[in-house]
Amino acid sequence: MARFSWGGIRGKGIKLKSDIGMAVGALFLATLVIILAYLVFERSAVQMYTTRINPIVKKADIVVNQADKVWDSELFTKTPDPLTNEIDPKAMRAEADSWTSILATDAAGIKKIKKSFADQATPPNASTSLQSEITDYLNATDMYVTDANAMVAYFDKLITAEMEMNAAIRAVSYVQGLVNPAALHQRDAVLEEELAFIKKLSPPPGLQIFHEDTVGFLSDYTVVQKQTTAAFETQAGLATLEALGAEGESVIHSARDRLKADVRTFRTGQLGRDSLRARAHKKKTHDEVERLRNKYKF
Repeated sequence: MARFSWGGIRGKGIKLKSDIGMAVGALFLATLVIILAYLVFERSAVQMYTTRINPIVKKADIVVNQADKVWDSELFTKTPDPLTNEIDPKAMRAEADSWTSILATDAAGIKKIKKSFADQATPPNASTSLQSEITDYLNATDMYVTDANAMVAYFDKLITAEMEMNAAIRAVSYVQGLVNPAALHQRDAVLEEELAFIKKLSPPPGLQIFHEDTVGFLSDYTVVQKQTTAAFETQAGLATLEALGAEGESVIHSARDRLKADVRTFRTGQLGRDSLRARAHKKKTHDEVERLRNKYKF
């Protein structure tokens, strides 16, 4: 009986398996090389993108930090009411001028920053979240500075008018309880004129209640001053004049409490929300940059 030898076939089978194994190994190595090459490319692309946008982020940080300082200014820590002796109207006006200049510069600056960011090349896929976060950060910062600038602009106009009122009040001189009625009429005319100007101001939404309380206070105060003028002209007597003087002081002090409370609400109003939003995006932006740096070991 003839016997068949399968050795040759078995030998070829072993060689076939070896060839397949080598092919799979080669394919694995080739795939690994491609993956590593892509990671190196992606690492380099992310690093380049992060380097390009880093100055933009830093400029936005400066704007936010600058705007945050407005919370510590006398415009926000003191009631804008120069009719009281505790507050120097000239100092308040000087601060309003300073902040108007600062925020106007920042507003123009953030517009340039946004354009510079928009002109950047398309980010690598790994950086799309960072690009989105920076976009939100710059938009929030733009709104923050815009609203802060609007509030300061309103204060600037208000303080200017109140300085005129304050000057008219202090220009009236009393000599041994006597005063020139013409000086009183001049004071009353200025109070009415500046009050009319203030009533026409358009406050930002976050200052509407403050504006209404200010108009109410100055209206009441002007009425008391006109009554005082009439009392002098009719020689109503010392008791009447003293009562009117006490009423004027009461109007001022009660108004101060209301206006200070209104100022405190700014932190929970539109400007306060702008501030929180801008700083939240600022943190998320820096966290995302740090995450990418850790992922690619820059």
